[in-house]
Amino acid sequence: LFIKISMITTVVGRIVECLPQQKGVGKNGYEWVAQQFIIAVNDDPEDILCFQVFSEERLLSYDLKVGKRVAVTLDICTREYNGKWLTNISCKHCWVAPKWIEKEKELTSNEFDYN
Repeated sequence: LFIKISMITTVVGRIVECLPQQKGVGKNGYEWVAQQFIIAVNDDPEDILCFQVFSEERLLSYDLKVGKRVAVTLDICTREYNGKWLTNISCKHCWVAPKWIEKEKELTSNEFDYN
């Protein structure tokens, strides 16, 4: 029995960790590269998410680094295989968070700072 459930969502946050790249060769002889990133959603260090980016071209074009504020469209896929449930969170697209999001965050945090 094979069941697959998938959904797409977008999150905004800051990259807090870049895990080492993983490389390999598939059954078809195709070389692949993947890397996982930890993001603090809405800059909340307690609300973290790990996602994966496949392909060297994507990794180079996204240029993800610790501290970079990004918006990431994620494909969250859960599947059942032989009684075990597996979840994979893959990056569909990633871009630097628009300036207005940065400004909005700054205005909101200053607005409630009474010190």
